[in-house]
Amino acid sequence: MNDSDQHSLGPERSGEKWISSAVTAILFAVLVGLCVILVIRAMQPPQQQSHPWVGHPLTQVDFAPLLNTDQPITTANLQGKVSLINFWGPWCPPCLAELPGLVRLSRDLKNETAFQFLPVSCSRDAIDGRENMTELAGDSADILEKINIIGLPVYADAAGASRTELNSVGPFLAYPTTILVDRNGVVQRVWIGAYDMDVFRDAVELELSKG
Repeated sequence: MNDSDQHSLGPERSGEKWISSAVTAILFAVLVGLCVILVIRAMQPPQQQSHPWVGHPLTQVDFAPLLNTDQPITTANLQGKVSLINFWGPWCPPCLAELPGLVRLSRDLKNETAFQFLPVSCSRDAIDGRENMTELAGDSADILEKINIIGLPVYADAAGASRTELNSVGPFLAYPTTILVDRNGVVQRVWIGAYDMDVFRDAVELELSKG
């Protein structure tokens, strides 16, 4: 091979090297993009539409007034309302971390007549057990005062009827548990564990928009 042939191959090899580098850079960028997508998805709250309670019409709602209200809530009170029901306990740290955000949301939506927030205080006892209302009221009042929540109407699933009904459809796993119920009394969303207020706000506003 003469010198002219060697010189003529130089640019071709440079071009091949440039193409190889470009392909490597593109593949690296794609890989980084996929990693970013996976991280974002991992950070998002899990979708709850597949929970066994979703689509179940509540028929055994019998919430007794516990604090700051004398009005019981029954299945009939769910009709025509978008209801956010939060099962929490005064003994439950994640519940107490989440509850102030839910209270702020309920106050932000106080002029929305089609919405109601129903915090249901629960003891540590089995979900099908009858609540000790005096003890539960005292514990709930004490802890709400400590976290500076004043005047909030609070209810109790006094005989465990609602939790028993839900547990018969799918296991009642933990506190806090929050459910979003539509105007027909049908469960539309389920959240197990503590969530940020904006997660609930988005779901409530979407349900309210359905009219």
